[in-house]
Parts: sequence; structure tokens; C-alpha cells
Amino acid sequence: MGGHAVANVSRVNQENALATYHDVVKRFFPLLKIKPTDAEVLGSVGKKTPGATSGDIDIAVSAPAFLRQKGILSYNDIADTIVAAAKRSGLEYKDMRSIGIVSIAWPIANVDGKQAGQKVQTDFMIVPDTQYSKWAYYSPNYLESTYSGYYRNKLLMAIAKHAGFKVLDTHKETGEPIKWERNVLSLDKGLDRGVQTNISAKTGKVTKSTTMLSRENISKDPDAIIATLFGPGFKAKNILTWEQAFRALMSNSFPHKKERDAILKETAQALNDINVPIPPELEAALKKK
Repeated sequence: MGGHAVANVSRVNQENALATYHDVVKRFFPLLKIKPTDAEVLGSVGKKTPGATSGDIDIAVSAPAFLRQKGILSYNDIADTIVAAAKRSGLEYKDMRSIGIVSIAWPIANVDGKQAGQKVQTDFMIVPDTQYSKWAYYSPNYLESTYSGYYRNKLLMAIAKHAGFKVLDTHKETGEPIKWERNVLSLDKGLDRGVQTNISAKTGKVTKSTTMLSRENISKDPDAIIATLFGPGFKAKNILTWEQAFRALMSNSFPHKKERDAILKETAQALNDINVPIPPELEAALKKK
């Protein structure tokens, strides 16, 4: 994701983006023996303002759909299938299966007449559940929100971290937590709950880093995840944008009010870490504390 994995590619104009995706579905999916319903286009493709561009086209493809095919038994077999199809088609590609992606340089459908002969990086993201990925990687269109999907997701991750946080053990001298149970929201796997510690297994001393001792999945259902984070009055369709998520966080019905300040700080830090502007409503909330 990001458009820098494959050489000799261009950004794709919004006027050409969806047509290019449909071309991939028509000509490349048959080589993979998957159906259009086995995939979802993610991100900002076709959602930006006219004249804008996207760095790549992200496509979530269903691992179960591949695994139903004869001879495909593992994740590596799926990646091998995508790579083999790219080679047969004479397309440049980059195999990044270690992060769940195979990128190819796909010819842009030149609908606007401005990108003849150009190619765009097209990322095939191998996922266990395309419907969850469609929600997790949701990117609002320019009429829905001022902010990209990164903003909403950083806030959701901060809420997940602090909601239901439970200290299991404390340091005998300082009283600080050294073992705790918490939720973890993954864009690939859903909402997990795990046990972490900051005690080194080698030295028995407190470290700056943490270790996950155990982790199990709670849910991949977006509605169930949103209900856990915001309460039963909200569904996934109500929390698609930064603005919707922030309003729900600041509402009187938010079930984790005691953790609100920590969530605000965590979100601001996460946005600073990726060097994006802090929304003014978040800045204002931080100043009120």
C-alpha cells in the first residue's frame, strides 16, 4: 500500500481508477480462478474529488476463496498463485507475502485520455474476511469527511486499547502495572483480547517494551466491535468517518468515560507519529483537560 513497491508506475487519476479496477476483475481474476464477490476494492479509489489521484489500487482478496481451489493448501500457495498469474501476463510485480501483499503494475484504463500507456501499482491483500477488510480499511469520499480513514482507525485503536483495560499484577515497589489484559484492534484480524507484560523474560526487570503473553480473537464482526467500543446504541454504519467516531467518543452515552482523556492523548500521539495534522476538535478537547 502506498504506491512505491513496483517500479515504472504512476498515480491513477480518479476518472480512471474504478475503470482500472474493473479491468483487473475482468482480465486478471479469471487467471486466479476467483469471482468478483471474492474481493473488495479498498481505500480512496473513486472517492476523491474530480482531478485528484490515488497512489495505488488496494484489493482485498479472500483467502478462503483460494483455499477452496484444488492444490491450494496454504497462504504461500495463494501468494504463489498471484505471482504466477502476474508472470504469465508479463506484468512487473513485487512479492511482499511477508506482509500479506503481492503488488503488480497494472495498465491504467485510460478513460480520461490523459494516462495512455501508464500503469498503476495494484496491491493484492490476502485477507481472511473481505467484508471485515472493507469496513476496517474504509476510506470516506470527499463529501463524507475531511479526513482519511487513518484518522478514524487511530481513534478506534486507542479506544480498544483503553476500553476494558484490566491490571493483573503490579510492581511490588512502585505499584506500577507490570501485567495487564487489554483489547487490540487489528485492521487485518478484528478485535482481539490479550495479556501483556513489561517484565523481561530474561532479566525479570521492567523494560520499556511490552510482550504479548497470550492473544485470542473476540470478533471480526464490525457491528460487534463497534458495540464493544461505543456501546450497543452504535453500529458499524454509524462509525465510518473520523467525525462520526469523535462525536460518539465525546457523547454522554460513551461507555468508557473514565478513559476518555487517555484515549484523546493516545489518538493525538498516534496521528503525530504518522505526521498528519491534528483535527481542531481534538486539539480543543485536549486543551480543556
